Amino acid sequence: MMWCLRGPWKTWIYWPHQLCQKMSHNTQAVVSPVRLGSITTPSGQANEAIYVQPSKASANLPFAVLVFFGGDVQDYPEVMAAHRDHKHYVDWSLTSTATILASKFPAHHVLVIKPSRMERKTFSCYDNFVSSNSVGAPTHEPRVTALSHLATLIPEALRKAQALHTNTREEIPTVHQSCDSSQSSCINNPHEWGTSDPQYCAANIPLWLKNYFEETDLDEIILIGFSKGCVVLNQIITELHALMTVESLQNKQTVNFIDKVHNMYWLDGGHAGGRNTWITSPSILKSLAAQQHISIHIHVTPYQVRFSYVIFFFIL
Repeated sequence: MMWCLRGPWKTWIYWPHQLCQKMSHNTQAVVSPVRLGSITTPSGQANEAIYVQPSKASANLPFAVLVFFGGDVQDYPEVMAAHRDHKHYVDWSLTSTATILASKFPAHHVLVIKPSRMERKTFSCYDNFVSSNSVGAPTHEPRVTALSHLATLIPEALRKAQALHTNTREEIPTVHQSCDSSQSSCINNPHEWGTSDPQYCAANIPLWLKNYFEETDLDEIILIGFSKGCVVLNQIITELHALMTVESLQNKQTVNFIDKVHNMYWLDGGHAGGRNTWITSPSILKSLAAQQHISIHIHVTPYQVRFSYVIFFFIL
């Protein structure tokens, strides 16, 4: 396999070659990413998300969603550009990553989930999915937190994307609020939205998608974690084992969600917690293997698997 010798928070980190060609001719057909702002689930938990609609989808294809969890340092491009060190890696911002993924999975709705907390503007902390410390290192517990949150977050995000397009009178933020007032509005980032007109900040979603959004009855889900983002996938398979062994934890929504997950990608998973970088419990892995409808894809690099220790120097 070929690899790309650059990356966001490590002086040398490898991305799979097919994900690195972000400026290939295929990306030109991709619709601009849309910042959905904060997505709040019925439980009251919230994550910001970036959405890209399918560029090659049709009513005859499965309703497929790709969900990506990024690593440390990855943020909105203007946040990274304002940081002394992270500005060198702005090409791998969450927005750019959304475009890369959309070009490689043109029939999928792409959702990039932003961590609920960026500690010291560097460490991605996915608190709504797994308990995390000050640098985002996880504590995996057999509670159905990640699955239940994600199972409600995806349809809420898709409904908000559709609402932004149709300008319904639902109680959703305005265009300016959706762009996250703490960052720059879409008017200040026309390169991301493809226009500087606030009336067209939302993506031009085809009308045939309306029923999909309203029903949110997914056919297929792909989950991708990169570096720190893999802690979410690790928590999900921990919970999967718990669901299979403790009947009282099962509910229809969560079980249906698992049935729709067809692929899981671990891309160079790692964190600074010192343990549980990879889930090695035989019982958890046995439960995962029993899910024969889920294909597992694992890509690693020497950075994460061959070094006896990794020292991070962050001067913030």
